[in-house]
Amino acid sequence: MSKRGGRRIGVIPRLFQGLREMLNRLIRHPQSALATVVLIAGVWMVGSYVQRADAFRVTQVIVPSESSLKVPSRVIGTNLWELDVDAVARELKQEQPWWKDIRVIRTPPNAIRIEPIPRLPIAQVQIDRWHAVDENAFILPSASGQSTEGLVRLIGISRGGGVLKVGKDNPDPRLHLALRILAAIRRTHAGIGKRLEGISVADPRQIHLLLQDGTEVRCGDEAELDAQLKRLQAVLRTIEKHPVAARYIDMRFQQPVVGSR
Repeated sequence: MSKRGGRRIGVIPRLFQGLREMLNRLIRHPQSALATVVLIAGVWMVGSYVQRADAFRVTQVIVPSESSLKVPSRVIGTNLWELDVDAVARELKQEQPWWKDIRVIRTPPNAIRIEPIPRLPIAQVQIDRWHAVDENAFILPSASGQSTEGLVRLIGISRGGGVLKVGKDNPDPRLHLALRILAAIRRTHAGIGKRLEGISVADPRQIHLLLQDGTEVRCGDEAELDAQLKRLQAVLRTIEKHPVAARYIDMRFQQPVVGSR
């Protein structure tokens, strides 16, 4: 209900009033009304043609040469604009889940393009062999007998009794712990991150870091780690000024203990 001149006007009277005003405008400006009708009719005709025309039936699927993705056979011959590209993308993702995402893009007049988006490895874990793992704990299928240089090794995961599965997101708590530690180090302790070779979570109460020069850094649990890493940065700066061949640095004490080789 609305008010006008102190009177209440109901919904239905307002609707009729609006229709009457629209009709008056159309009578006063017939050219605009005709143009609108012609435009709507033109859009409808174009849409109908696009949905029926053979020129817009999919005859080509563009897949990257390095990909082995197989597009469902029903795609060929389907109208480009009626094809459910999201459904096709989901099917392809199920076919090869090691891709982070898969995009299916319409390419008029008669093709679709497949764009697989790879996962970004940030670390590696050893099952039977070494496998790369991304930030979501997805273990990639490709494997190597030797650890890959440049990828941080996550150690002690299997001590928790969980089974890591290749080609899947893994809920293993120790794996997620190691990935959180790696992310925190890279986010707030970049200097240490550049030296980092490995993270051991064999005992979550005593996290160990392995630096590239072979130094073992002994820390406490995850809750203590940030404060200990801040002190570690100071220790490493001191060692740079006064070189010491450190075998380990124990950060579990207020005054860190450095053991020489």
